[in-house]
Amino acid sequence: MKKMILMMMIALAAMIGVSACSQDSDDSKQSQSSNESQQDQSSSDDKKASSEKEATGPVAVVNGKELPRKDFNTQLESMKQKYKQMGMDVSKKEDMLKKNVVDQMVGAELISQKADKEGVKVTDKELDKRYSDFTDQFKSEEQRKKAFKDNDLTEKKVKDQLKENLKISKYIDKNTEEPKVSDKEIKEQYDKMAEQQDDAPKLDKVKPTIKKQLVQQKTQKQIQSIVDKLRKEADVEVKI
Repeated sequence: MKKMILMMMIALAAMIGVSACSQDSDDSKQSQSSNESQQDQSSSDDKKASSEKEATGPVAVVNGKELPRKDFNTQLESMKQKYKQMGMDVSKKEDMLKKNVVDQMVGAELISQKADKEGVKVTDKELDKRYSDFTDQFKSEEQRKKAFKDNDLTEKKVKDQLKENLKISKYIDKNTEEPKVSDKEIKEQYDKMAEQQDDAPKLDKVKPTIKKQLVQQKTQKQIQSIVDKLRKEADVEVKI
């Protein structure tokens, strides 16, 4: 859960348009009907997105701390875009995505507050290193400046967010253990994958990837356990 704010740097694309062509009148009618249906769905999605953006006030309040709706909208649109890039239909996942985004924001805020209580600090050296790593992803200084300008960002805004992310990461690192993954677990995961693929690669080739995935899953479970405990002790009000 070492959060990065790459999503803040991405200019969101417009709704994906759909077009179709046909070879005869029947196909043309079917295509037109399908296209109209997709346009209706796109229009519906636009209305939902517009309604969400027009809503005011925080999306949640965590122990008196308000979580900005603007941040929620940014993360929600970023998540939708990722789903679309994978060819997935987000129209039926709207409520689920909203819940996931709010839960992530609440979880991050709970850990941040706990880290503050326990005196977790981020040094200037650590922050400078993280900022340097972040800006290195841009091909040029001109590209970085443009991205910052387009997204209403400044060096201070980015550093403030990176500092927050570092604080959360340090708390998580301190309160979680490096998961152990056995060969048996890897083999079981591989067998599940092989059942779904006719041309599954050999185990030796995908073993490192499977191990990494299992480590991430186990780490996420530890983090979720921390969040669940903190949430039970906290005053959390979700407003969407």
